[in-house]
Amino acid sequence: MADVLAQLFVDVTARGMQRAMADIRSLTGEMQKAKTAAEALSKSTSGNGGGIAAYGAEGSTLSLLDLLMEEGDAASGGAVYASTASIAVDGGSYVRNEATDGGAFLVENSPLTAFGVGARVEDNIAYFRGGGLYALSSSVTVTGDETTLDGFRRNASEFGGAICYEPGEGQTLTAYTADFGEEEDDNEAANGRDVFVLSFEAGFGDGESFTCDDTERCY
Repeated sequence: MADVLAQLFVDVTARGMQRAMADIRSLTGEMQKAKTAAEALSKSTSGNGGGIAAYGAEGSTLSLLDLLMEEGDAASGGAVYASTASIAVDGGSYVRNEATDGGAFLVENSPLTAFGVGARVEDNIAYFRGGGLYALSSSVTVTGDETTLDGFRRNASEFGGAICYEPGEGQTLTAYTADFGEEEDDNEAANGRDVFVLSFEAGFGDGESFTCDDTERCY
């Protein structure tokens, strides 16, 4: 009897271990899928948007919450390309992306593109316009916090090391205590070290507040 009970215990334990191992293999597979998807998002090549290309309907909003998007490569928007939709960038890091226009972001016809506290746009390259952001016919806000590591730093482009801005009538680019880098963290450009607005060039630093509009000036 004892031998029978012992064998039954062994069989039950073995079946339990098999089920546990099956569950572990399933979980491992799902984790690998998630990792692969994340790597594809972080390191991708595209025409529009190295990681995300969004073509929104009027009144729609694209929300980006604490994303890491790195080493994307696209013609327009190394990390993110968005058209028509409003965009809310809440935290996250957008680093080492490349594009012809908009090293990290390219937005056009956006009612409002808002970079919130904690959003980092760093070490991106645009070979023509907007090392960190190229915004066309859009309103943009950049909000920083002097105690938080965020803002536009060490981006590079021909026009607008951090941001190249081409507003439509009545549209503005507004910064609130935003970090545009200083010294070794500064942005670089042949025209407009930090911001290039139509034909106006501007350089800023850490904790800057300003507004740029369609009159080709920042104040």
